[in-house]
Amino acid sequence: MLGVAGACAFALTMLPNLAGDSPDRSHAADPPLSGPSLNKHSSPTTNATQPPDGNSRAPARLEEVGDIKVNVPAGWELYDEVIQENERRLIRVRDPHNNVRVQLTTLTSLAEEPLTACQTLITEQAAEYGVDHYISPQMITLAASGTGVTCGFKGTKQDQGDATQVSFTIVERPEDKHALILRVMYPDSLALPNDALNQATLLSCQSAASFGVPFPLC
Repeated sequence: MLGVAGACAFALTMLPNLAGDSPDRSHAADPPLSGPSLNKHSSPTTNATQPPDGNSRAPARLEEVGDIKVNVPAGWELYDEVIQENERRLIRVRDPHNNVRVQLTTLTSLAEEPLTACQTLITEQAAEYGVDHYISPQMITLAASGTGVTCGFKGTKQDQGDATQVSFTIVERPEDKHALILRVMYPDSLALPNDALNQATLLSCQSAASFGVPFPLC
């Protein structure tokens, strides 16, 4: 496990400081993760799971998402879920106080090479934003064999005043070509260090380790 300082350093490595609009403060579901960067047999979005109301705090829980299992921290909400090919889940969780969001899914195959898939993802997502800056897809070093790619952007939605950092990470497992896809979104104004962003980093670390292709700084 990373300490606070280590998690922050890893967050800055894996989640580039992209210029983008802050995530929406409402509980509206994000657009489904689909398109040529994913397996071509993705299915429609299911109804979003509503977060707790008032001052109630969601308990910590274990989520199984295709090839991985992750511990979602206490206080984080499951605010949306998509059922994809072969009944595989895509989940979206968030820290409601800092509006840090993590999207997790695994697929049995990619329709494109990882570098191209990452570019497709940011192109599709960025269509909803006025983009200030892109991080082009780039390879990342992994602690085991496999292919890792990260990319992202910073941008602002027209109906929002704040910028959001958006980062995608794709990991392809060599033995079966299954893919882990992570997306992290957080307000550009978020002060560092930040516990919610550290927790998002740990979720990414858990996901990669459970997938069998851990990130080296975890």
